[in-house]
Amino acid sequence: MNIKTRKLTFGAMVVAIFGVMLLLNRQSGGLFSDLFLFILPIPMTAYAALYGGKSGLPVFVCMALMSFFCGDYSSFFYAICEAFTGWAFGTCLNQKKDPGKTMLLLMAIQAAVEVVSGVVLAGLFGINLDTTIQEMQNQVVDAVSKSAALQGQDADQMVQAVTTMFSTAFLFRLYVISMIFLGVLQGFVIYELSLIILRRLRFPVQKPKPVSTFYPAKWTGYLGLGLFVLYMATSSAAASGTSALVSAAQTAGICGYLYLVVFGFVGSQQYLTRVLGWAKLPGILIPLVLVFIFPFLLVFVGCDYICLSLHSRIDQAYEARQKHTPAKN
Repeated sequence: MNIKTRKLTFGAMVVAIFGVMLLLNRQSGGLFSDLFLFILPIPMTAYAALYGGKSGLPVFVCMALMSFFCGDYSSFFYAICEAFTGWAFGTCLNQKKDPGKTMLLLMAIQAAVEVVSGVVLAGLFGINLDTTIQEMQNQVVDAVSKSAALQGQDADQMVQAVTTMFSTAFLFRLYVISMIFLGVLQGFVIYELSLIILRRLRFPVQKPKPVSTFYPAKWTGYLGLGLFVLYMATSSAAASGTSALVSAAQTAGICGYLYLVVFGFVGSQQYLTRVLGWAKLPGILIPLVLVFIFPFLLVFVGCDYICLSLHSRIDQAYEARQKHTPAKN
């Protein structure tokens, strides 16, 4: 078959699959909308992985038009974003990009999508942010007042303290951060799920790799550390005021802090299991306990893991340990 004909027919097929999923979601009243967020990128990923990003642009445009005719405002936005995610992912696969960078790219795209949909376009999707944040605060206050009443404490004083601590500005920051990390998790699931399905369909794509094999760029570690320092520096200002700039700095700082904690967890787990030879279960449980009782230690471990090549030292120590370990008969 002519290569142009093959590209045309395969492009028409993936657009048709994309449209069928949109119609199924619409006819079911959005019953499968959460599931389709992870599946919608796969057709576009398959096409771009085979024929490249340049050839995938017309297919992406067709998917955008299909989503306009087969969905409402929210599904139209999400469908275009998921098709773009698939196009970016497939382009990276076609160009044999580094798997770690590809996964981080998908996480960044999905995090941006969630922030835009949950904050910028919330009113268009029928979400009143002020009402949502106020309801969150009311639920926290109600829970504290009931707990204080059961324990015989001064409920008014407890409510006042909790209201000051869980202010609307603080809860808004938590809301934005939850949107970011929801997008990060979605990007990770899309990456792993797409590779698994495409490999089962015999597409020439790389094998999914565990998180422990991904080594982020050093500049991301310095950025995370800088944001964490910014968070600590603006903590006093955040407690006394609700400036938009301070709120943005606090939000970015918490994201940097969590980024370092995640890779501090990975680095600690790798060191305990690969260098010290611990079993997998305690090697996971110990860093998990540190997340709750001493997370600042994981911040420094994460910075070392990303910026100071702790992962390389772990690999070298593991290789040396394997050489000195006698082979089993």
